[in-house]
Amino acid sequence: MKYLAELYFKIWVDMIILLKKNYPEGNDWIFNSFVIMTALVGANIAFFLSALFILIGFNLFSYFKECLSFLPGDMLSSLILSLIFLMIPSSVINYVFIFRKQQYLQLLNTYDSKNGILVKSYFFITIGLIFIIAYLNVFFH
Repeated sequence: MKYLAELYFKIWVDMIILLKKNYPEGNDWIFNSFVIMTALVGANIAFFLSALFILIGFNLFSYFKECLSFLPGDMLSSLILSLIFLMIPSSVINYVFIFRKQQYLQLLNTYDSKNGILVKSYFFITIGLIFIIAYLNVFFH
């Protein structure tokens, strides 16, 4: 677990340094990095929930979607569930571990940047996981 936490922090440092180079004036890098990493962490949560569904056969997302069946339209309930299961948890994780009390400043002093290699690798691996999810959902349905 410690290794994963360090990797997470190193990816963040890599993201911050890369975006600071692209946005040298102002704090645009804060918002942009938060949005990008929230989406990537959310995609990873989706992958693990899908893997859990495939392994044990219980689709948590579908169960809660049925609970929200009173909402008009399928898209609204999917949006609400995506926020609850994917975006809110990843936003909280990113805020608590990176931005609360400006902890990113300590991380920048602790870890070295890899010139964007870590964050780009994380991005492409996450995109690959999304394709794996799509394939497995087609294969197992």
